[in-house]
Amino acid sequence: MKLKDYLAIVDWFDGELITKSGLESQFSFVWCKDTTITKEGQTKFKTILNSGIRINKSVIILEDETITDEEFDLFHSAVAGYISTLTYDKWFKTKD
Repeated sequence: MKLKDYLAIVDWFDGELITKSGLESQFSFVWCKDTTITKEGQTKFKTILNSGIRINKSVIILEDETITDEEFDLFHSAVAGYISTLTYDKWFKTKD
């Protein structure tokens, strides 16, 4: 399963997102069914979203070894909301 497929079906996830090579973030990874990724966001985070995943309890492990530190950090920061509102709204959509 790819990360984008899992995010499309999961109602709620609150845990960790890490890479196979061991990259992790200081933020937890929280996702809910009310959040979607826009076309621009899908393009921006294509490598991460298309990565195969393994799930171990509350940890999602990204299998793609080509994910860079910068891509991972930006994705994780963006999902956590540590980007401008304008940029967040370009990449994500939240149902009210």
